[in-house]
Amino acid sequence: MTVAKFNARLKLGMTDAKPALQLAPTCIEDVPDVMSPNGEVMTDGCGWMCPDTMRKLARKQGWKDVPCALQGRLGAAKIQRRRSQIKCAVPEPLPEQCTIEVKAIPTRGCPGALCAEFVQVLGARGIPTATFEELVLEAAACHKGWRPRGAKHLSIPLCQSRRLFVLPDPTGRLKPDEVYLHAGDDVDLSELFDGSGEVVALHNPAVAPEDVVKFRAVDLPELRLHDPPYRHVAVLSVQGDQPPAAWLSGGDYDGDQPLFIWDKRITCVTPLETPGGLSEELRRYVGQLIQQSDLLSELYGLHEVWADRAASAHNAEEQELASQSAAQLVRIYRLSARKTRLVLDSLETAAPPTMACTFNAVGSGAYRYGTRPDGMGELGACDGSSGAPYLTGTAAGKPVPTNDWWSSLVFSRHSFPMYPHPLSLVASAGGLVVAFPQNSPAQEACCTPETYDYRTMDSVGSTNTGQYDLIIGLAGLDSPSTLVSDYTDWTVTAEWRRSEGGDGALWSTFGHGMPMIYSHTAQSEQIHITLNTWHCTFSHELANGGCLSLWYGAVANTADGTPGLSNPDAGAYCPRVPDAEPGAVLGVTIRGVTPSDARPQWESHYALVAAPGCHWEQTTSASAHQVVVRVEAGCSVEAGGPGPEGGQAAVVALLTTASVTELELFAAAAEAFPQNTSVTWAYDAPSAQVSSHFQVSASRMWGGEGAEVTAEPLLALYRHQWRYLAEDTLGEETELVYAPTPRGEMRVRRGSSFSTRYTFRGMVPAWPLAQTEVSDAVYAEVDSEYQATFASGSAAASYWAPRASDTYWGGKDIGRITHLLHTAEQ
Repeated sequence: MTVAKFNARLKLGMTDAKPALQLAPTCIEDVPDVMSPNGEVMTDGCGWMCPDTMRKLARKQGWKDVPCALQGRLGAAKIQRRRSQIKCAVPEPLPEQCTIEVKAIPTRGCPGALCAEFVQVLGARGIPTATFEELVLEAAACHKGWRPRGAKHLSIPLCQSRRLFVLPDPTGRLKPDEVYLHAGDDVDLSELFDGSGEVVALHNPAVAPEDVVKFRAVDLPELRLHDPPYRHVAVLSVQGDQPPAAWLSGGDYDGDQPLFIWDKRITCVTPLETPGGLSEELRRYVGQLIQQSDLLSELYGLHEVWADRAASAHNAEEQELASQSAAQLVRIYRLSARKTRLVLDSLETAAPPTMACTFNAVGSGAYRYGTRPDGMGELGACDGSSGAPYLTGTAAGKPVPTNDWWSSLVFSRHSFPMYPHPLSLVASAGGLVVAFPQNSPAQEACCTPETYDYRTMDSVGSTNTGQYDLIIGLAGLDSPSTLVSDYTDWTVTAEWRRSEGGDGALWSTFGHGMPMIYSHTAQSEQIHITLNTWHCTFSHELANGGCLSLWYGAVANTADGTPGLSNPDAGAYCPRVPDAEPGAVLGVTIRGVTPSDARPQWESHYALVAAPGCHWEQTTSASAHQVVVRVEAGCSVEAGGPGPEGGQAAVVALLTTASVTELELFAAAAEAFPQNTSVTWAYDAPSAQVSSHFQVSASRMWGGEGAEVTAEPLLALYRHQWRYLAEDTLGEETELVYAPTPRGEMRVRRGSSFSTRYTFRGMVPAWPLAQTEVSDAVYAEVDSEYQATFASGSAAASYWAPRASDTYWGGKDIGRITHLLHTAEQ
């Protein structure tokens, strides 16, 4: 049994049925279901009760008439009960488990109505638009105050219709396409029984043309004259291969109330073609429905596999097994979705949609992969771009994770903000935008989510608000998209190109717990680092040197000829470090301030490291709010590194302080490029110990065939990692700490590996509520959340409402609502 079905079974015991009559255990008899020749349950969800018990129940409940049926629950079943009604097996029942609990009974109903779903499928079956317009005018004239309320809430009253409980035929006389109807004492159906007897039935959800089912109404005196009579119900056949209730969008007999229509303007629906002669349009439509369901797609694929095995079997026994398996899958397929019945019935006479996919079995499960099926439209990304994943190089040949912190690189033209920690990043047309999310010194509170400035950098143009520290890019780079060229367990490499379909021009590698970003270029390209000086117009008010400080190293060719970084347009000037000459390493500090408060709102320290022997130079900027430095022309790396021979390489390292000692430590570690990262784990059940091992395999950032990597990488460990370091872990802990960060203190460790070990104490998805007082308090909290975010008319309702634009955000929305419902149900 699946988790979802187990959950549903548990909820059966929490429905709002009311206790009505207690029976002795001896009054309850289990009887078999009526089965079709091919094994279908024809009485799913419906048992029998003797008339005396029903009369006693009616007297006890004060019902005016004795009903012919009821919807309810009996202990673990829903009297004479069928196997299909027993949802939870229980031991010998207690008296309270022999109590009939009533949820609903068939009563005189009002005329039904056509919702938007019904209008669409009826239209697909040939009902003209003029008929619906006529029905709308009739409704407006006959029903005072009625007005159509738009497609979402459409409800067109239809006098010659009723929603009726469906029951299986107790006489066994009805043929598969016949129905016995009683719509109320005030509804005369004699003309219907004497004439053509055509009735159309629909049940939500109705999504395909074959969800419109036509029956022939007949009169059965045995039911009409029964004591009590069969009133306010529709009785369907138990003959044939499949229960007619299942034709109605997969329904059954445990309380379903489809809409039955005998209005001749609706019953004139065009017949469906025979399975072997499906129209190409309908076949394509239903085929797409198949592919849009993971379950159906899997079943469809399994059918293909077993059918192929049957065709290529080496002996009769193998062929028989494969054929039976394929037939069984078709049967499961039919039960899974009524809307695919016609396509399934035509599998033997029509070729299925071509699917350029491969089927792989893994353990007890399986998966399919490959190109999209024929006939399926192009996919689309969230930003309106092509649905093709943004992959190239090594990544194009790997299975791609779509739920990782960097996955927006795959399905977005550039990326959403990414938070690998301790840095925050976003890919843009101009390169990789970098910031350090931190608690603002201007905030009195510390270490709460509300006080962190994540600086998500939604825009990075010349008119932005400066919510970033720097950009790693190239001169004039305006890349049409950012591609993923490779990834390992916790790093990813992004690629930028100068034109669509062109060669790679810039690559940057970054990862979780990685305080350094490793970048390299194609030949003839120069790495540009754009430093944010948005607030430098206020630098003269700051005693600490303004928003940009150059405190280590020197640059050549400054914009105005002065011996340090400068931006004359913004009034910014960073003097040369005394006695410093242009070299491969710079130490800079970038601060954010506001006109109303000259104190820094954030402060980020970086080391800019080029290949040994190179130096940095300043170049012109397109914006008055930026200072741009670049690696000097002609300074390239050797073969054997992560980038092409003849290209450039540079590392941007986030420092914890503006310390020369720390900068020199990071400059030395910049040589170790993380070629591969991997994590392995083991669980020792007797001790409940989980051991994880993290490994970095490094190559030399600056190239050099055969050159060994002499430095070890620097890694920033999360709190849950440094707290549970294994005693025998390798590497060396430094005194450097990124604090505070959104994930707490991140401690810097030098080494190519480390291990953690902790005790697994189990997981509880949700604690049950044990006290009424607590339950009331939780209800108040849930209701407050609902009123603020979900209730109609609230300011946040439009934002929090489930979005169907894509599976990622739509899934998050559904998950949030599910958790709220789970809490509310307690």
